[in-house]
Amino acid sequence: MANFINAHSAFHYAYEVVHYFKLPASQGNISSTKCISLGNKKMNEKYEKIINMGRPVSGKHQPMSNHDRAAQFAPYSALSGYEDAVEETARLTDSKTELDEYEKERIGNTLTSLLSASPDTKVALTFFRKDKKKKGGAYVTVTGEIGKIDEIKQEITLIGGIPICFDNILDINEI
Repeated sequence: MANFINAHSAFHYAYEVVHYFKLPASQGNISSTKCISLGNKKMNEKYEKIINMGRPVSGKHQPMSNHDRAAQFAPYSALSGYEDAVEETARLTDSKTELDEYEKERIGNTLTSLLSASPDTKVALTFFRKDKKKKGGAYVTVTGEIGKIDEIKQEITLIGGIPICFDNILDINEI
């Protein structure tokens, strides 16, 4: 039985080598006595007739390309998206800090003084950015020039940035 398994494996290996390198039939003459040492004379004689046969060709189906054939053996994940879901669950978010009246007044005074400042005034702004996927968010600090302060919408926009709601500002300082 062991000789059969070794001969079978050796045959398939040799067959794949010939087809992988696309050797012509003259170069692809795989003889069990020349290329493969099976160690059993009876085994060599038994497979001598079929060892050099070509690959079977179907009359109904086109031959499969090497790319499509390789795709059959590509890694498969039965739980597609599982790793992304675990990673998303593990990602931490912060909760929004409620400011006391003193901090709200200080930020309000700073914003009021920035209304009369020159348009190219630079500020450092720390604000709460709500997470799009989960409850909570993260505190982000940005620096830049003030583009617009909209008192009606209660928003400040830095040049090239997004509008930031006054209620989400944790800290603002003129640079």
